[in-house]
Amino acid sequence: MDYMIYLLLGLLIIYVELTRKRFFVIDHIMLFNFFYFLVYVLTPVALMFYGTDIVSKDLQLGKFYFGKNPFTPIVVFLGYLFFLLGFHMRSVGNTVSNFSVKLQISDRGWINLIFFAYFILFAALFIYIYGEGGLTTAIQNAELYRAGIIFAKYGYLKHFFPLNTILLFYTWYKVFLEKESRHLQIFRLFFMLSTVLFILFVALNNSRGFILAHILGLYVITAIYHHRYFARYMLIIGLLGIFIIKYGDPLFYAIPVWVDNDFDLFMKAFEERIAYRNMVDHNIFANFAHPIISLETSLALSGYELHFRYFVDFWQAIVALLPNKMFGIEDPQFVMVLNTEMTYGEKISIVLPGILALFSYSLHAVGVFIGMFFYGVLGRVLLEIFKTLYRQYKASVVLIYMISFTYGYFVFRGSPRNALFDSFMLIVTIVVLLLLSEIRFPNKEKKRYVDLSPDTKEAKHVR
Repeated sequence: MDYMIYLLLGLLIIYVELTRKRFFVIDHIMLFNFFYFLVYVLTPVALMFYGTDIVSKDLQLGKFYFGKNPFTPIVVFLGYLFFLLGFHMRSVGNTVSNFSVKLQISDRGWINLIFFAYFILFAALFIYIYGEGGLTTAIQNAELYRAGIIFAKYGYLKHFFPLNTILLFYTWYKVFLEKESRHLQIFRLFFMLSTVLFILFVALNNSRGFILAHILGLYVITAIYHHRYFARYMLIIGLLGIFIIKYGDPLFYAIPVWVDNDFDLFMKAFEERIAYRNMVDHNIFANFAHPIISLETSLALSGYELHFRYFVDFWQAIVALLPNKMFGIEDPQFVMVLNTEMTYGEKISIVLPGILALFSYSLHAVGVFIGMFFYGVLGRVLLEIFKTLYRQYKASVVLIYMISFTYGYFVFRGSPRNALFDSFMLIVTIVVLLLLSEIRFPNKEKKRYVDLSPDTKEAKHVR
């Protein structure tokens, strides 16, 4: 019976993707459907087919409930239906799509703004590394920081690091897509600089998802701009993604050894880690098992052994943006910490819950249905905004992709704190661009425009 429900859900997702009208060849809804299909269709089916032995043994140290709740597949299926219901609220999307944007900054001013962005980025990077006692120490402790076992002295400055992602994507667009001629050499220099910084941030972030997000970003931005899928590149990226998923963890495990010793010891540590992973979780689906296992756990415990969280994680995520650690203030218990304690039995790493478990911890199955409905509404609102924005500025494809990836990847992660943390500089960038823009919303009833330009202290009507 469970197989049939997951199969029907998989067919429904494929049908939706093949039949829906799309403005972009790849958009945030496609990314949402991809991750939902991966973690809530393919992975549970693989766990039922191969058995739970493919799951990391650490996930079974705590309260392990996979396969014990017959209602889980129904909750997953209905969650997707509520998402579709919210997404098809077209009237909500239409209310936010009727606007125009005009950037009010010269070419020279734009170049100077990018120079300033790099200055901010390098200043944050220097202070962060200095606070950790040097680059070597920062790289060696990267996994401990990522797992939340120890905290960097100036960890708050990592909020600024994703600024390089924006700069990398934008310079890629200017150099390889738009091929801007007037300042092409400057943008080439910017692109090379961002590429070097990307390599450094790979070592400091210690994340396979970080690498995949950037590779996927360059491809998606190119595909949207040319309105083509480039099937050959899609295949290459898919194979590269499998390679990174399989060997990324051993690589990050061995990098500190290379930094501290020599290449031979690095290769030895790398090979030992591969052998260990092949022994404990030889199946690739083990990398995607935590969302469905977390959902089972949350459905079994939420409202029984655990109090409902009532969507408090979204407010906690905003509070987490404040530099609490610098002032000795402890963070609240985020859902990912609670989920880790439930699945691991103790806080030995971080187990992200996935979107459905996040909502389930909030209000059980009802929380899933409410949360997925509003997530669908958000998807509709974003789609209409993206369409209007891209018609006016092709370069907006950079921001469109970054928001789209965050939207889709949230299905896999389900952590508002992580999503807001990673999007901090994206939000700041959007705010800065809005302040440098003239934004107009046509008033249909009066057939006038409401001018919200920063040049005026009050809104004024213009014929």
